[in-house]
Amino acid sequence: AYREAINRKMNIIVPSSLAKVSSSRITVVDYKKWIVVEDDGHTRDSSAVICLNLLGYLNVKKIYLAGLDGFSNDINENYYDPFYRRPVSGFQAHARNNFYKRFINERKGEVEIEFVTPSLYE
Repeated sequence: AYREAINRKMNIIVPSSLAKVSSSRITVVDYKKWIVVEDDGHTRDSSAVICLNLLGYLNVKKIYLAGLDGFSNDINENYYDPFYRRPVSGFQAHARNNFYKRFINERKGEVEIEFVTPSLYE
């Protein structure tokens, strides 16, 4: 998707984990500044985490969330695109769901968040 956006000459905001140099169409944001590292050292660096942190920083008034439905231990339920599907244990799915629910609820103190599609994080 990144290469396609570049080829189509679209404006892009991308973390520094994917690109190093900004240009007139590419804005690179510091990956390490926008991720979450938990107390146990586990890194939460999904696009949802980075995006919600950036939107909070930008003082947006309201965020609409769609497609953040939650994780399942059924590999086919976690991502639309088969390329991103990885095995997840019940424990991993539970831990991820707990993190995202807590993370989103913490953001609700800063900005109004509305779920457009059903989510385990509501």
